[in-house]
Amino acid sequence: PYTDVHGAPLFDLGYANIDPNFYMDDDGRMYLYYSRDCSENVVDGHHVSQIYVVEMEDYTHVKEGAEHILCITPEQPWELLNNADYQWNEGPDILKKDGTYYLFYSGGFYGDRSYSMGYATSSSPLGPFTKYEGNPIISTTENASGPGNNSFFYTLDGKELFNAYHTHSSCHGGRQPQTHNRPVRLPRGRHILHERSDHNHAAGGFRGERPHKGGGKLYSFSFLHGGRKTGGSA
Repeated sequence: PYTDVHGAPLFDLGYANIDPNFYMDDDGRMYLYYSRDCSENVVDGHHVSQIYVVEMEDYTHVKEGAEHILCITPEQPWELLNNADYQWNEGPDILKKDGTYYLFYSGGFYGDRSYSMGYATSSSPLGPFTKYEGNPIISTTENASGPGNNSFFYTLDGKELFNAYHTHSSCHGGRQPQTHNRPVRLPRGRHILHERSDHNHAAGGFRGERPHKGGGKLYSFSFLHGGRKTGGSA
């Protein structure tokens, strides 16, 4: 069985924080990404979930004097900016490729079909992060509603990268009580970060090369989502 190391929260900032995700960089420095929950975070009259990062001393202690840094906040139309009450950026996860940090996150409302995944990039694990203009990269299809709150993992041989995320139990989504039952899915096929040459964006988009504000090479993400191939680019 697991034992609570501290018998108390890892840190207490006086407000609700959720969705912690630990990251160790190549140099051994450690970081914790998390969401400042919208339940107690009101910005310009909106309840807003925002993603923060703090440097860690080790797995169970925040580095002394480390600042809790805002990474991203809702700012794109798909993140429900027109909603007068609640907006979400939550569920952070980090990948690094060729010196660029890819911060994956979820936006939209977790209880309906608007819930989707996007990403932002930076040259530092502490930001600043720039959101990809083509977000969301993974969203609802006819076979899966509200994919989000993802987590990447490698196979034991380190050769393949997979993405696990949850969806609604009903493909129709909506705000019915049953949609809050969110099973975890592992997409059929591989989800690999690889150099892009010619890629079709699943949301109806583009071919060929496109400038990337976050710097670094261009990469694509593709896998079978709900029985249908979807993807994005970086």
